[in-house]
Amino acid sequence: MRLLLVSHHFPPDTAVGSKRAKRIAVWMNRLGWDVDVVAAGPEFQFGNDQTLMKGLEGVHLRTTWALNVRYFARVLANRKNSKQGGEDSHQINYSAVREGGRFRGIRELIKRFLTIVEQPDQWIGWLPFAVWEGRRLRRPDVVVATLPAYTNALAGALLSRYWRVPLVIDYRDPWTAGIKSDDLSFVKRIGRKLENFCLSSANRCVATTDGIAETVGVLAGKNCSVVLNSCDLSSYESAGIREFQRPTIVYTGSLYGSRNLDAIVDALERCKTEYGFTRESFRLLYMGPSASYLESKAVEKQVSDIVKIEGMQSHDKALAALKGATCNLLVVGSEHRIQIPAKLFEQIVSSKPLLVICHESCDVAKLLSRYRVGLVCSPNDQESIVNALIDIRDGSCRSWTNEKELIEVSSEKKTMARLDSILRACLKKQTI
Repeated sequence: MRLLLVSHHFPPDTAVGSKRAKRIAVWMNRLGWDVDVVAAGPEFQFGNDQTLMKGLEGVHLRTTWALNVRYFARVLANRKNSKQGGEDSHQINYSAVREGGRFRGIRELIKRFLTIVEQPDQWIGWLPFAVWEGRRLRRPDVVVATLPAYTNALAGALLSRYWRVPLVIDYRDPWTAGIKSDDLSFVKRIGRKLENFCLSSANRCVATTDGIAETVGVLAGKNCSVVLNSCDLSSYESAGIREFQRPTIVYTGSLYGSRNLDAIVDALERCKTEYGFTRESFRLLYMGPSASYLESKAVEKQVSDIVKIEGMQSHDKALAALKGATCNLLVVGSEHRIQIPAKLFEQIVSSKPLLVICHESCDVAKLLSRYRVGLVCSPNDQESIVNALIDIRDGSCRSWTNEKELIEVSSEKKTMARLDSILRACLKKQTI
């Protein structure tokens, strides 16, 4: 049985989507599938972490070129910064295009142009190369597209139609599902049409949470199964343990939108002024990209001595920090209400206390409540966050750990066995 996995992000890429894609490739190979992967080349990825390549020996990886529209926009709008290489040219955001260069009108025109052209997302320039490469490979028995990137679904749909084989779409994040038609902007309407095309091509859909599965099922008019995210225990066990000299709460990963550390930094300000927190007694460690906002926020609240920013680190170093932390920190933004970040499962297997900042209506809060894991605080409840930080400093947070049952339910072996059974069911229906 041959499986073609379509994923723009794949190791050694450091984007979070590469973890799910790797898990699917490795485990389907272990379960008897001959796996081909089509992905963008390392030069078109977020970052390059060679430690993520471990375990991929039996997987056939084919990387391609990609046309990143933002790269050329960056060159036009901010040629000076592009030459200096201050930022990774493949991580260009709209603010970079807006602020760079001298001609504001041209910058705004470029921004609007990108908003329309980059549909369904900024990786659309990879689509023709992914489809071309997928057509050159051996005929698969089933195509799997894991998203985001949402461009993966388009490539998967086109390849499944070309090869006339089943398509399974794996949702880590929602696309346009869950948004009422009346609330769709012009650009979102384009995305909705593209998603409907992909869903009409799909034989099955799977999602990482109940919330995503429900919204996708309504849009697709078909059942959407849940295949939880999980953690690669072999990588976790092989990572070292970082030792900290003081009580330390660790956050790993990116920050954007309402997924920020504002509530924590505000609480730290109170802890410092009212409860005697110092750099010797407590540390908030941030390991991730784009830390300038957090740095300025810490300076504004006068807690920069307590907040330590180490920037983006390798996966092994991040795991070592999670294993050695006094407590791990997870923040779920309001726009991610029905999503469960993959990092949650890495934090759970660390067997360390877990502090989660999110609203009680989030799927993360419901999952943790079901298995009695961690402490969940609303971002608006500063008193609870302050008390949680005091407990971490005083070593009174061990009661927050009760992760064994959830680790068992979300184990790679169980979740990937479920995906395997879904793929095999698609083959049986096709044979019939």
